[in-house]
Amino acid sequence: MQELKSISKLLNLLQAGCRRKDFTQGRLVYSAVVEDSLESTAVLADYFIRLLAIHGYVKDSEKAFSYVSKPSVYTWTARISAHAAAGNALIAIDLAFNMQKLGAEPDRVILLCVLNCCASARLLHHGRLFHHQVLYSEFVLDVVIKNTIVDMYAKCGSLQDAHSLFHILPDRTLVSWSALIAGYAHNGYDEVAYDLFICMLAEGFHPSRGMFLCILKVCSCMEDSEKCMIIYDQVIRHGLECDILITSSLIDMYSKCDCLTEAYKILMMLPNPNIVSWGAMINGYAYNGEGDQALDLFEQIQKKGFKPDKFLYSSMIKLCANMGASEQGEILHKKASRSGYSKDTAVGNALIDMYCKCGNLLEAHKVFDELPVKDVVSWGALIAGYALHGAYGQAIKCLENMKKQGFKPDSGIFLNILTACSHSGLMDKGWGLFKVMVTEYKVKPSLEHYNCIINLFSKAGHMNEAADLLHAISEEPDNIGWRSLLAGAQNFKKSEQSVHSQAELSGSTT
Repeated sequence: MQELKSISKLLNLLQAGCRRKDFTQGRLVYSAVVEDSLESTAVLADYFIRLLAIHGYVKDSEKAFSYVSKPSVYTWTARISAHAAAGNALIAIDLAFNMQKLGAEPDRVILLCVLNCCASARLLHHGRLFHHQVLYSEFVLDVVIKNTIVDMYAKCGSLQDAHSLFHILPDRTLVSWSALIAGYAHNGYDEVAYDLFICMLAEGFHPSRGMFLCILKVCSCMEDSEKCMIIYDQVIRHGLECDILITSSLIDMYSKCDCLTEAYKILMMLPNPNIVSWGAMINGYAYNGEGDQALDLFEQIQKKGFKPDKFLYSSMIKLCANMGASEQGEILHKKASRSGYSKDTAVGNALIDMYCKCGNLLEAHKVFDELPVKDVVSWGALIAGYALHGAYGQAIKCLENMKKQGFKPDSGIFLNILTACSHSGLMDKGWGLFKVMVTEYKVKPSLEHYNCIINLFSKAGHMNEAADLLHAISEEPDNIGWRSLLAGAQNFKKSEQSVHSQAELSGSTT
């Protein structure tokens, strides 16, 4: 009886600590639990594991679980939830399978938890297994679980499964609509996402703010002004026309449709536009090739007292790179330095690209060297710069240094160097790099890579090698490869008629 009283008192204290998220109290109470040799009691461990999970002490929660002699489903729930909250999706899923092997059946909370883990980690196979389990459980008609399964399939890219399950849902909710629409949007099916959004409105659902942000991005990708007007009307109907993020997305949407006047009107309707909304308008001008207007507006907002953030600096530096506006780019570099953003990786990458495109390779390398954190983009920008200006040796040296630093070059980096070799007629070096790319770096060649090598062989008069490579391409060769071969044949008068005949058969002489 005394032990039961002790358990009850300790349980109340642990529950209170959980409610208040008071780790200090929880740790003191659990010390008393250990002193009383009650750490094997499941009900006490449940709450302490939850409290540990709230504060991110996953290893300690595992230790607490290991002392429990007979874990209940609630103890398992606390343990699995702890790993899910820490982002350990696979561990959480494995634990759910392990508990079943030990004879414990997952409850509703565990099923929802592991289904969300499958969705976040894109684990379709595991998600199917849990879906199958739900079908033969007491939760088969649970609307929340069904919505979660739709979301899981959508996020895992299995849109047919998501749509099939959605279609038979007896009680569709805003959550299920949002999950399916977001799934199609995320996988690039913009038209389907838009049509579903319109159907959702027709059924009387009111989109959430998050759903509007999703569909506004869809419309930006579609670049359809009529659809934009329909969505804008819905934004007004739902009273979100003064929401900063919504408005910034509206400006972006109209800008992508080349409706800059409408975009600017929306900006001017905001009572208190911030740097995000101004940035959306500036980026809109840049996107539509109105570089001078973008730069002018950038100057205007600074005079109004707005301080550009690192995202806007990065965008403006990219604009200067594309315009070849080296003087403006250098001014932006100085301003970014004064604001403390020049050491930011994204801003630094934009500066490297800008200096390279403007021909100032020394300054580009200086910015690169001063970057505290470099990524693949940093290396790629510098290598592309050297390749663009024919500095093949420097490009290869950077590639080797990149490997030494533990970075793996992507296909785009190799394409930049191969393109430089193609333009300079460096056949041996280009062909050597191509083989290194495939054998050493395990990068699968694209049609563009093959075209560079075919062009190199053709320019050097190695027509047989060019033709063999063209026929060896697993995907259908395009016109560029055939034209390179024909040009080489004409230049070197080798097998011209044979090459021309093959090109005609492929339909690639035009």
